[in-house]
Amino acid sequence: MKNKILTISVAAYNAEKFLEKCLKSFINSSVLDYLEIIIVNDGSKDSTMKIAREYEEKYPNSIRVIDKENGGHGSTINASIANASGKYFKVVDSDDWVEKDGIERLVECLKDTDADLVLNPFYEVYVDSEKKELVNLFNPSEENSFADNRVYDLEVIAGKFDIQMHMATYKTCILRKIDQKIDEHCFYVDAEYILYPIPFVKTVQMLNIPVYDYLLGNEGQSVNIKQLIKNRNQHLTVVKHIGEYYLKADMDPAQKKVIETRYTGLVCAQYFIYYNMEPAESKKEFFEFESWLKKNMPYYYYDAYKAIRERFFRYIVFNRLTRGLFWNISINNYNKKK
Repeated sequence: MKNKILTISVAAYNAEKFLEKCLKSFINSSVLDYLEIIIVNDGSKDSTMKIAREYEEKYPNSIRVIDKENGGHGSTINASIANASGKYFKVVDSDDWVEKDGIERLVECLKDTDADLVLNPFYEVYVDSEKKELVNLFNPSEENSFADNRVYDLEVIAGKFDIQMHMATYKTCILRKIDQKIDEHCFYVDAEYILYPIPFVKTVQMLNIPVYDYLLGNEGQSVNIKQLIKNRNQHLTVVKHIGEYYLKADMDPAQKKVIETRYTGLVCAQYFIYYNMEPAESKKEFFEFESWLKKNMPYYYYDAYKAIRERFFRYIVFNRLTRGLFWNISINNYNKKK
């Protein structure tokens, strides 16, 4: 049996509608022998486990199944990392899939590289129209574009873009150095998965071919605004835990900058949630978050997030200065103009 180059972690919770499409995108490639696909059945109530076992039996050299009680996305990543044998590690959600050419070229790259992190463009696919939009890191028309298949020191790419789960492939040994587990029973932990390894990353390889197809538009997705509001305390948990990790981790300036770039977006998202809630419900939580941020992460309280959306920042400052006296008017005005 060939040595495994890449472990793929597939979180599967009630995924009977999507799982086969996800798995077939790996099976139909020429690099299946180099893949270790770990399907983590996260306490599904439908036929997910049956489908997973059928594929495990058919492709025993490449597919493994872990059957566990429900623990959320973070628990599936933790379980996969603990059991991974591949040189590199990638997370692919069960409702997403990979490009045939992309996964083949990625594996060929991983055979030869020793970079700590490999980054690719990816597609966003919209569920209703199946329209695909490329999210590209390379921007070939720009002077500061990254060269294809080149390894860079982390400091070269730090702060240039927000590293997302869909573009990232980590060296497995780096993931095992982290002394903090990804949160379980919690949404939005993809940010933890991306940022917790950064203090151990020195080199990054840029591979200019799309690998991942990220499905968007499902009403139940955690990034849907209704779901963000419903699960806002889980998002807040991730914001706080990453902040605490940032404060205690031993990092060089480039590593700090990578985390700061992503963390700025997380802070903005938390404010965005409060500004999209019913005003009577959000005021107390807004000021509690403000108090935590000012005490623990003052840079983000005063400066960092205003670069994301200047108008949004003005609403935040207005409510600080007035101590929420015009909270309802402010929120309603914001929602009329957005």
